[in-house]
Formats: sequence, structure tokens, C-alpha cells
Amino acid sequence: MIYFIAVIFFAFLAYRKDALSGSGAIAAVTAGLFVLFGLSLFGLAVLAVFFVSSTFLGRVLKSSNESLMEEKGGRRDAGQVGANGGVAAACAVLYGYTGHILWAVSFVAALAAAASDTWATEAGKKSKKQPVRIFTLRPVPAGQSGGITALGTGAALAGSVFVTGAAYFLLAAGTGPDKLSVSPELFVLAALAGFAGQWADSIAGAYFQGLYKCRECSEITERRKHCGKNTRLIKGSRKVTNDAVNYICTASAVLFVWLAGLAIFT
Repeated sequence: MIYFIAVIFFAFLAYRKDALSGSGAIAAVTAGLFVLFGLSLFGLAVLAVFFVSSTFLGRVLKSSNESLMEEKGGRRDAGQVGANGGVAAACAVLYGYTGHILWAVSFVAALAAAASDTWATEAGKKSKKQPVRIFTLRPVPAGQSGGITALGTGAALAGSVFVTGAAYFLLAAGTGPDKLSVSPELFVLAALAGFAGQWADSIAGAYFQGLYKCRECSEITERRKHCGKNTRLIKGSRKVTNDAVNYICTASAVLFVWLAGLAIFT
């Protein structure tokens, strides 16, 4: 019961601090309860590490200028919470039902991927060098999905390592459910999977996510509306939003864990 109250309190506090919208707070409570069911205090603590560190980094590195490349504002809504934490919550539930160690590792990897992507995005905005498009290396506007910088790539690796490192120490401290024991090698796998998920995010953002042009001022943006009018699609698909790309990011990390994990165990 005390953990249930803690989940609600944490979501309410995030709402009051403008880190979550109303729908985002409800989604966060739902995700938190799923994580609590599967991975107990350990899961909640790792989820908190991801959310607090990413929110803090976003506040510290916040630009004074609003980016046209951001589809939504700074407050995470239900869609953003689901895109960043939904896959991890599902992995926690699957671990609770099956007890398979790779679902617990996948949970950590999914959050590591979400942190890797978030840290890369926030740090990349501060890069003095213009981002380039993945593979082609052609310059793209700052903040555009699929753009990469050396600073952002370093932050992506740091974000993945930070979350998995925190998870390792939290589990070692005895916060996990009974019988959950993860070897250091599997935490390394989770960190690599999280970093790989961020690259899947960049590829999907560069080649599939919708990019638009304002009909009024001709600005390039990821928003479907600008200057009070519907924008014109110039690249990608309208169905592939930033939230969809974030799902690809976290799901790719889980896929990496299972492909590598099964290869190790068989």
C-alpha cells in the first residue's frame, strides 16, 4: 500500500512541477502500478531514476527559444509517458507473470533507451556544431529528428549507462523481488541495448517520421499546425509521430536484449 501511495504522490508532484500534464500524471500512475506488480520497489526506483534524471537534464539545458522541431510542449502528456515508459511497463508485467530474467533485463534496457534518446536530444541542442543526418551526414536544422551530433551521441551513451548503472546498484541493495538476480554481464547488455535503441530512434526519425512545412511562413517543423494553419507534409508519414518513434526506440532495445540474450543462453 505504501508503494501505491508513493506512485500517486510522485505523479502528483510531477504534475505540480509542470513535468506532467493531467493525462500524463494518470498515465504515469498506471505505468507505475504495472511496474510495481512485476518488479516491486526495484522497478519503481529505476523508473524514477529515468524520469527524474531526464526531467532535470531538460530543465538545466532548456533553451530560451522554443524549438519548431518539437511536436509537443515540455509537459509530458499520456502519449509521451506511454512512448517512453509503456514498453518498460509491459516488460515488468511479463516478468511478473513468467519470471524470465530477460524480461527484467528488457525493462532496464527499455528505460535506458528512453534515457539515451532524451539525453541525446537535450544535450544535442547545446552543440556548437550543426547536426547532420544519420548516414548521409548532410546538415539538418537543430532539433530535427534523425539529426546527430558528437555531443548528443556522447550524452546518449551516458544516459544509457547511467540508468543501467543505477539499476545495478539498486538491485544490489536488495530492492528487487525475490529470486531476481541479474549478472553484471546482463546489465552491460542492457546498456548496449539502450544505446542501440537510440540509434533505431534516429533512423526512424530521419526516414519515417513526418516533417512538415508551414504554408504561411515556410518554416520547416514537426508540428502539424503552424501559424494557425495546417502544415504541408514534405517527408515521412503523418502516422509516424515523435511518440511512435519513441516506441520504436524502446521496443528496439527489448528486441536487442532478446536476440543477444537468447544467443548467450542457447
